[in-house]
Amino acid sequence: MERTLTPFESSLKNTVDRHEAPCSDEGWNFIEQQLGAAKPASGTAEWVAWAAASLVLALTSWLVYDYHFDVPEARMASGAGRLQAWQQPLTHQGTSGADLVLESATASIAQVVGADVAVTPESATVVSASAPQGATTASGMIAPADLVDAAHTAATRPQAQADMPAALPPAARTDAAALFNTSVKKACAGNPVEFKLSNNPGSASYLWNFGDGTFSSQPNPSHIYTKPGVYDISLSITDADGLIKSTVMEDLITINPTPESEFEWDFISGATDEPTVKFINMSENATKFNWIFDDKNNETEISPVKSYITRGKHSVELYVENEFGCSDITVRYLTINSDYNLLAPSSISPDNDGKEDSFMPEALKENNFNFVLTVYDGSKPVFTSNSKNKPWTGKLKDGSMAPVGSTYPWVVIIYNSITKEEKYFSGSVTIAP
Repeated sequence: MERTLTPFESSLKNTVDRHEAPCSDEGWNFIEQQLGAAKPASGTAEWVAWAAASLVLALTSWLVYDYHFDVPEARMASGAGRLQAWQQPLTHQGTSGADLVLESATASIAQVVGADVAVTPESATVVSASAPQGATTASGMIAPADLVDAAHTAATRPQAQADMPAALPPAARTDAAALFNTSVKKACAGNPVEFKLSNNPGSASYLWNFGDGTFSSQPNPSHIYTKPGVYDISLSITDADGLIKSTVMEDLITINPTPESEFEWDFISGATDEPTVKFINMSENATKFNWIFDDKNNETEISPVKSYITRGKHSVELYVENEFGCSDITVRYLTINSDYNLLAPSSISPDNDGKEDSFMPEALKENNFNFVLTVYDGSKPVFTSNSKNKPWTGKLKDGSMAPVGSTYPWVVIIYNSITKEEKYFSGSVTIAP
């Protein structure tokens, strides 16, 4: 019949079977107290007790050395019994008050602690630990307390991060209530661009920023850009409750340069010829030209020459265009009027008698015209004046006096600086005795 073990002997046997032994001062004191209190029934029992104590001491020394000095692989290979003993669920009380249930496969404790720990949003309970690739998840490994604390720390950190609110996205630059459209996406400098709201919020105040330093408070404004470039447009709408809704549309409008149409002219005809004008093109940033004359004979040359048969006031238009399709037009007027000869005398008598000694049309004497008077000897000019106080006295270019009976053509051009108009007059004067 097998002998019944005492409580102390059962505890000692269980300790030996589990490969565990108390190694602290309190544990050894407990063993000594139990040994002192034991009363063996015979010498054999006392020998058994002392043998068990020796075995415990030896086993404890071996476990301490094995744990502190052997490499982890040696400890893992040293005993399937220890591994089996560790394959029990361990519950650890965390800081959140929830129990941490560690699960593992045949991976080492170091692998479990170093793995990513999944945490449920509802609590801090660890529901699974991702083992290294190739490991099979199975429940039941017990880890020492310090490893459990490390696992608990790794488990609770994601939960704290999960409790933090997600970062908000940046504020939108476009508000549906402040959307708008434009009449064009590309325009020429100097041409109006229309802006119109897509949604009318009713009673509100508006602030348009056209991107060129100008603003408008109109709900549907029109704006003229004077300089080429690409412009951002913004609109802010403040409703009756003070809520501001804004929209910024970048690179919305492209303004292309506009050419400048400009020209002037010179009379190149002689006094006896029909008036002939050379037009001088002074336009800028233009690639195409179209001269529009009132007789419907248009020209596309850069600087054309034109003769006028009919007398009167004639309009001249110069239409220019550039590579962007932007255009400009200039209109000028010139007058050719031989019927009105400025009340010019038909003859002079330069004999210094004080009567008709010089030539100057009366209209030029009586008015402050901006004019040029030219007297010709055939086709060659012999006298020029732009002052009513400087008439022609009949003297030729070589200093001699014009012979009596000879006739000299003359031309007068009057300039109007306000209307940019030129008037052409012509006639002839005869030298009388």
